[in-house]
Amino acid sequence: MISEILFWVTLLTIIYTYIGYALVLCIVSLLLMILRKKKRMTENDTYPEVSILIPAYNEIDIIQEKIENIRSLEYPANLIRVIWITDGSTDGSEKYLRENTGHTVLHEQKRLGKSSAINKAMKKVRTPVTILTDANTMLNSKSVKMLTGRLYKKKTGCVSGEKRINYAGSHASVAGEGMYWKYESFIKSIESGLYTAIAGAGELMAFRTELFTEIPYDTINDDFYISVSIIRQGFRIEYCPEAFAVEKPSLNIREEIKRKKRIAAGGLQTLLRNPGLLNIFRYGFYSFQFFSHKVLRWTVLPVFFYLLLIINIFIVIKNGNSVDIYSIVLFLQLIFYIIAALGSLTGSRGSGTSILTIPYYLVIMNIANLAGIFSYMGGRSGALWEKSVRMT
Repeated sequence: MISEILFWVTLLTIIYTYIGYALVLCIVSLLLMILRKKKRMTENDTYPEVSILIPAYNEIDIIQEKIENIRSLEYPANLIRVIWITDGSTDGSEKYLRENTGHTVLHEQKRLGKSSAINKAMKKVRTPVTILTDANTMLNSKSVKMLTGRLYKKKTGCVSGEKRINYAGSHASVAGEGMYWKYESFIKSIESGLYTAIAGAGELMAFRTELFTEIPYDTINDDFYISVSIIRQGFRIEYCPEAFAVEKPSLNIREEIKRKKRIAAGGLQTLLRNPGLLNIFRYGFYSFQFFSHKVLRWTVLPVFFYLLLIINIFIVIKNGNSVDIYSIVLFLQLIFYIIAALGSLTGSRGSGTSILTIPYYLVIMNIANLAGIFSYMGGRSGALWEKSVRMT
């Protein structure tokens, strides 16, 4: 009896996390559209001064491309201030920037991590809007205009752009990630339209400078901390897919797992440090979003994803040769893992297809999430990160 209960709890949790939550959002969104006239999305036509913060640790190979990318932005150049933070870099990037740009360059020999780098840069910001982006992500030309155009709204404190992966011809997990991010973007768009996006993306996000609060030095997911602090101040986060940042995929599966392991550790840290976000009486619909979209994926799903298979095998063995719902689900699970294995084989040759890459990506992602949970609980995750090697 206990095994059957665990089976249904794990199965329904997985279904809700991946499918059910999105359906709930769609239904609520549809009901609201029926009950009230949907407002047309508008942007402000003014051009506020902005500071673009770019933390860059040993990014000499990509810096020139990023410089040219900044220059290509369709925004008045006299209203853009660019601040690079190269703390701890040993590749001469700070010298290159000082000699080839008129940008502000902040550098110290000691490396304290991205959160400390952002804190350091924010002390130099004098503009009403701050934009955070990574050195290895390239922005579309209208991105700054699209982001600032949404910040004029009274209760909008942050606007997040969309992260895109240039995964063509890469290994299967990255191709799967590209498709997964499209699904994530769909959910974020609905969340933003209903109430608020849960968090901004560190690859590209704009926020009101006055709302920034100093990030604890040991914070792993700095972008989520900034987002949470803005939510706590009573502002919302808007999602703007028209502004996007494109980055190259990880070089291989090992590098991808390393990156996701760190993200998962940061997610657990965020949850443990912000349990109050689950207080629905204070944060309302945001608490429901946070629990469904983040808490379940960060802490529960990685365990349930594999626990379901173990419980399912146990029940089928116990029931003998009978054909029932448990044997059918086990059959479907085995098919899923076979497809994932095929995705691994084809993806390693750079020929992953959409059908094969999604199961493989989900398997890899949840393995990395489990590793991230164990890493953080074991005290092995810190603010300093080992940079993932990306495809060229």
